Amino acid sequence: MPKPDLEAADPHAILGVRSNASPQSIRRAYHDLACIHHPDRNVGDVDAPRRFQAIHEAYARLTGKTVEPDNKENQAYGLIAQVFAMCFQQFLEVGRQPHTLDFLDCMRQALRSRIVSLDEALGKLAAVESAFAQMEGRFHGEARDAFEAMIAQQKGNIERQRKTPQAEKALVERALQILDNCRFSWDQASSQRSSSSPVVIVNGHR
Repeated sequence: MPKPDLEAADPHAILGVRSNASPQSIRRAYHDLACIHHPDRNVGDVDAPRRFQAIHEAYARLTGKTVEPDNKENQAYGLIAQVFAMCFQQFLEVGRQPHTLDFLDCMRQALRSRIVSLDEALGKLAAVESAFAQMEGRFHGEARDAFEAMIAQQKGNIERQRKTPQAEKALVERALQILDNCRFSWDQASSQRSSSSPVVIVNGHR
């Protein structure tokens, strides 16, 4: 596998993929490099925004997809920064010096827990909506119009309440995807380092 060359003109070289790379390989390389070179992860590096933009442009050229760093992507990285600070504080309180993987696992677990909480909130809204739906058509006479108007109003309120956790869940899922890509890249790099490590033989034993 060729190494990424962010100074190259060829988008394949920028992403570090072969000219016949599959769409999956291109997408994986893009996410890995975007994770590594994102400006939020390279604070103080004045060249990071340029590298980050080069990665986006190379991916867009190879896939035909316009991928611009948008507010949602920045929000996802902002959420990652918040979770990082929380995990750092947890390790600090127990007096433990964490490994990189400890941080990644702590952050991924925190995000997964948040998704569970959001799913529970959405489930409660769905249950209330279902209860109102079951009430429809059960009233007659003068009370019917009033009750149906009330039910319609409550269903509208539920729909508005649902938008916030749905948007937050999408943000958390994107942040979790970024961390999963980072973990995948770390595992790959560790595997390559292990396979390339020299074998030491002492007294005839490996």
